[in-house]
Amino acid sequence: MEEEDLATLLAAANPDRGRRLYIQCRACHTLVAEGNQLLGPNLLGFLDRPAGTAPGYEYSEALLASDVTWTPETLDHWMRSPSEVIPGNKMIFAGIRRARDRADLIAYLQQATTAD
Repeated sequence: MEEEDLATLLAAANPDRGRRLYIQCRACHTLVAEGNQLLGPNLLGFLDRPAGTAPGYEYSEALLASDVTWTPETLDHWMRSPSEVIPGNKMIFAGIRRARDRADLIAYLQQATTAD
């Protein structure tokens, strides 16, 4: 069975379900202004920003050397398998297999991390 493309999945995404999926992320990431850097960087305002640029977080050399900019598309690939997108990064996470889960989580992050 072929997966739907990301645009189609995002158009039907459920950010409330994505908020529940985010529970697995919050041990390492915060989403709020003045949020602490944990094992991973604070994600506030990370979309459309080059990877490795959150102030106050010590990134791996691999991430710093990458030319990744966080978009829904790059985030989808990253969430599927961080070690394949940027080998040698510090993120210890196997990934999210289901495309629908990734789309719901991305929809939530689009809402929750927008720096107003």
